[in-house]
Amino acid sequence: GCRVVYEVIQQHKERYGTVHDIVYTKTSVLRQKLKEIVKEDKAWQSYIKATIPWDFDEVKLLTDAYYGGVSHGMHSYLGKVIRYKVEIKDGYIVISYDISSSYPAALAACYVPIRRFRECTYKVDLFNLNPDYCYIIDVTIHDIDSVYNHSLFSKSKVIECKGAVTDNGRIAQAESMRVRVTELDWSLICRMYDFDTSNIEVHNVYYAKKGSLPNNFIKFILDAYKDKTKYKKVDGMETTYLLKKGYNNSCYGLAVQSLLHDNVYFNNIDGFSTVTQTKEEINKELVKMRNFCKTPVTYSTGVWCTAHARSRLLTACCDLEDMGIETLYMDTDSLKILIKTPEDREKVEEYIEKVNNAFEKRLQAVIRTIGVDESYIHPTDKNGVEHPLGYWECETVTDDEVYKEFVQLGAKKYAYRDSKGLHMTLAGVPKEEGLKLLKDDINNFRDGFVFGYECGKKTLYYSKNQDELTITDYQGHVTTMSQKFGICMLNTTYKLKQADDYDMTDVAEDIEVVDDYIIIDSNRSIKST
Repeated sequence: GCRVVYEVIQQHKERYGTVHDIVYTKTSVLRQKLKEIVKEDKAWQSYIKATIPWDFDEVKLLTDAYYGGVSHGMHSYLGKVIRYKVEIKDGYIVISYDISSSYPAALAACYVPIRRFRECTYKVDLFNLNPDYCYIIDVTIHDIDSVYNHSLFSKSKVIECKGAVTDNGRIAQAESMRVRVTELDWSLICRMYDFDTSNIEVHNVYYAKKGSLPNNFIKFILDAYKDKTKYKKVDGMETTYLLKKGYNNSCYGLAVQSLLHDNVYFNNIDGFSTVTQTKEEINKELVKMRNFCKTPVTYSTGVWCTAHARSRLLTACCDLEDMGIETLYMDTDSLKILIKTPEDREKVEEYIEKVNNAFEKRLQAVIRTIGVDESYIHPTDKNGVEHPLGYWECETVTDDEVYKEFVQLGAKKYAYRDSKGLHMTLAGVPKEEGLKLLKDDINNFRDGFVFGYECGKKTLYYSKNQDELTITDYQGHVTTMSQKFGICMLNTTYKLKQADDYDMTDVAEDIEVVDDYIIIDSNRSIKST
């Protein structure tokens, strides 16, 4: 044990030099690494200085336009178990697709703002935007109604909303809705909602020239993805794999660190205190960030990264629905798709191939620009299998992998069964311990089910006035602990609740496969051919 500690200390001493320079998070490790590259890259420095927000108002604008991943379950199947009861030749009931490293792919292959945002001083046609620019649109839409099974905007993200009907917390209908959105989200609004285009209020439109990230940053992203893929599950390369995986995942996180935050102070007399930054303080900090390139990637890049990923996810969902194929559940970079006939499976595969081919053209343009070979966008794992960056990949290729049972109760709450057994994803409950309590029965994954203390979920209690405690260690040394403040971590329970932020009432009956029909509800059925 002491030898391990010694080696870790030596590694940190070689890497950081002094205790004061040690970084505490994966994002900080990445930031330090990228700053070393930025020092020698004038183009990268120019990107930083050109895209750091000019003032508090631009920071607020970007913060309002930022919107993360989409996690949503289709309301018609909320809490309903889908079971695979009879074989449909060459067909499946529920299949799963996900995008390989969706956020790194968006950063590497999609455009971002390369200038700061300015207010348009002329009337802008929102339905004919200039393709050379990124836009943030501040608009109020009246009498809006979703035309797809999944809705776009979370009620918590809209600036103003009246008469809302929610779908798992997302706006399905509203008398009026004011939002600040990127041009990508505006395009999704126009597709996913029905509204009178002549009855919208445009408050402001802001624009910034668009382009690609600095070449060396893109190369860094591709290099991290390549090595992460190459070293996954390779004996002796565990440390390198974890480092590269951290780089791969943290590039986006580095971009969206909040620029609006409180200052926290501590002294031995008063303890902790929080002071909100003034506009003037934020403006001064932005000047420092610009002048000294204090961040290697800027906030607007993160806003457009998630917008591209969200656009790819929801565009696929809408395209499939237009073909009569329903998405039961989506989460950031993945879709759980209901297949009713073998023909539906073929349609999905043809569509995914078409989308992947289109993204491949973007990837090819990227490697030509930065001067690297195809191994950076088509890396292979230890078994020689290619994993193209940003491709839609099927997770349920074989009969063993297909979902034989599936149920979802809203965002971050679903369970499924394949040939390996029952699996679950439930925010707040560790998977391994939680699964044991389901007792291999998907019917237990239901509204009201209680995961007991043994589920592994923890709760934290903050103690302000702890008593003194005398401790004797294994060598007989006696120490008195007089720390007044502390945190106590205890086991706790978790009650599974069906999402209650649905105003939608169209809920299907249990789905069964009977003979050559797939029964969706009591009023309709789709014949399998």
